[in-house]
Amino acid sequence: MAALEARLDTSLTGQGRLDLAAQLRQRYRLTLQEARVAVLVANGYRAKEIAATLGVSIFTIRAHLRAIFFKTGTRRQAALVRAVLTTTRTRRS
Repeated sequence: MAALEARLDTSLTGQGRLDLAAQLRQRYRLTLQEARVAVLVANGYRAKEIAATLGVSIFTIRAHLRAIFFKTGTRRQAALVRAVLTTTRTRRS
């Protein structure tokens, strides 16, 4: 888990640990695990890679993705990445 947090720290935000995940949780009311999945998707990870990284099944990741899409109002991973990047830009301003 520490390796995942280190990746999240250096990817997209460069700010404090899990900062982007915290921003996503607040903005979209995601669970911690959903926020982690969203950040990993935005970093280009595939569902199988996310499952292996988080130590859960692919079916769990798919369930998280369905919840994330619903909560963010997106339907595709590209739109989710845009939402994550928009969150990053909004918070930096």
